[in-house]
Amino acid sequence: NVLKIAQGKMDKNEIAIWLKSRSK
Repeated sequence: NVLKIAQGKMDKNEIAIWLKSRSK
């Protein structure tokens, strides 16, 4: 996931899910 973010390849739904999982 971090690599996808760095490459700018995550869509907005993936980003939202990632942020939720990160905030736990």
